[in-house]
Amino acid sequence: MKLYTTCSSCYKDIKLTQKATTKFEFERKYGEEIELSCRKCDTSNTKHVNRIFAKTEWFWVLLSFGISVFVSLILIFSFGGFGFFVLFAPAAVVFGQQKSISAFNRSKVPRSRK
Repeated sequence: MKLYTTCSSCYKDIKLTQKATTKFEFERKYGEEIELSCRKCDTSNTKHVNRIFAKTEWFWVLLSFGISVFVSLILIFSFGGFGFFVLFAPAAVVFGQQKSISAFNRSKVPRSRK
């Protein structure tokens, strides 16, 4: 999964280079607010952890699909119908990724009082 937020000026997505599996982990590693710069309009943005969202990283889905098609073709010609079960591997990757994305986007970190 990849993390992103939206620019306050041009409303384009800003992809984050930081990695975390939960918003609480993100806050622990990088703080409650993060300073970002938009590449489109070159504006500086300060975003709270709750304004960070996750999206599916389609590169890994497509890579797993390509590998599973290749492996399933080899297994179909070697062992017969057993190769069809390998085609379900990308579905497992997508399901696992969607589950963690949903958990990340659903969680909220309470704002600290200053």
